[in-house]
Amino acid sequence: VRDPGRVVSNVGGWQSNPITMDDDVISDLSGIKEVFNLTVEFIDYFLKHATRSLCVKELSGWLSENPPGSYNNTHKHGCTDIVAVYYANLPYQSKSVSLMRTDAYTQTNLHCNLKTDRGNYEFISAVTGTLCIFPGHLYHWVPPNESNVNRRSVSMNIRCGHRQN
Repeated sequence: VRDPGRVVSNVGGWQSNPITMDDDVISDLSGIKEVFNLTVEFIDYFLKHATRSLCVKELSGWLSENPPGSYNNTHKHGCTDIVAVYYANLPYQSKSVSLMRTDAYTQTNLHCNLKTDRGNYEFISAVTGTLCIFPGHLYHWVPPNESNVNRRSVSMNIRCGHRQN
């Protein structure tokens, strides 16, 4: 039985209710459980080497299916440290995600050296099988699916905390 889903930022698409690593439903979704586990492993490895004191404390996720023409409005994920999106099916003509900075970085000389004309946003190019990771405070949106095939992804909110010795 398919989860009736919820509407958050999705327009025309389906989004499941939140799933955690401890939910009973995760045992029926072995591929999703593997995505969750590999994401936690990768981010924990990064945090251990970048900060030495942080680790993943909590992960929740959801499944999304965007048929042709559907998209996600500009949004952010609230009190989330890291957002991860795994693209289970990303048709060739379909874009993945666009990230937006809300600070004045693009008005500095540092930005001018990047030689980009995109202003405060960046389009992320992805293909099926890509895991895209970005800071939870960034606003982002998903452009309309311009293909004739459903775009499917697994999105995850990750909360970090101090590593226990």
